Amino acid sequence: MRWLRCDIKSTSLLPSVMANQNAIRNNAFEAILFRDDLITEGSHTNFFAVKNNKIYTAPLSNYILNGITRKVVLELCRENNIDFSKEYIRVSNIKDYDEFFITGTTTEITPVIQIDDWIVGDGKPGNMTRGIQELFFYTAKQV
Repeated sequence: MRWLRCDIKSTSLLPSVMANQNAIRNNAFEAILFRDDLITEGSHTNFFAVKNNKIYTAPLSNYILNGITRKVVLELCRENNIDFSKEYIRVSNIKDYDEFFITGTTTEITPVIQIDDWIVGDGKPGNMTRGIQELFFYTAKQV
């Protein structure tokens, strides 16, 4: 359990480091964190879901760190008229979504193709995720 001020980047990240180490021990790339059935973020990433061509990510609060790449993705959505919503994704409804991706400074935009033993979609990055990646990398080349 992370502390209640996850929005502050500090050296008090032991729970995140431990969650990430646990993910690695279990052959996973990332650990997704949640509170009371609400997905907040990854151990070192922000978490996004896609349903019916609409992107979802947790709203800003003291429970998530507002990542730089998260901000860029949401700005790309605004600029390109991609529908998005800042609302929590429920763990209990995870299989209702079409695709997922995580964002971070070192992970950029990374598709999520498996959650635990569940293969997401056809096990390949979804169209929306690939589109966001293309916009992100195109924008990065222009800077």
